[in-house]
Amino acid sequence: MLQASITRGLNAEMDAHLGYESGDRNGKAAAGTDNHRNGTYPKTVDSNYGPVTVDVPRDRAGTFLPTMVPKGSRRLTDVDDMIVSLYAGGMTIRDIQHHMATAMRVDISHETISAVTDAVLDEVMVWQNRQ
Repeated sequence: MLQASITRGLNAEMDAHLGYESGDRNGKAAAGTDNHRNGTYPKTVDSNYGPVTVDVPRDRAGTFLPTMVPKGSRRLTDVDDMIVSLYAGGMTIRDIQHHMATAMRVDISHETISAVTDAVLDEVMVWQNRQ
């Protein structure tokens, strides 16, 4: 579940970076950019639950810098866990953005935080409703 939620979060970061969702041809045209997705690469990072292999998306221009799993890092920064726990605690998206900027010195847009919470909470609901 951790692997799936981190991968979804990274894809949400890529969506925010490019300005359109994956597979949205009209959104790509509206974004007015020549930059687009260029597949993924596997990366194994240590977490509190052991090693996790995630698929990090990349773009053609090489300008995408993920915040959930920064380049060169070997350990998760627990940014996604922090976002989910703050959201579950009743904080708004803007409050989470402010907290992340002041406490962790991580600048994440409110659109990215919203996409991460939506993606992660979908995975949590699927996991909770499993047989």
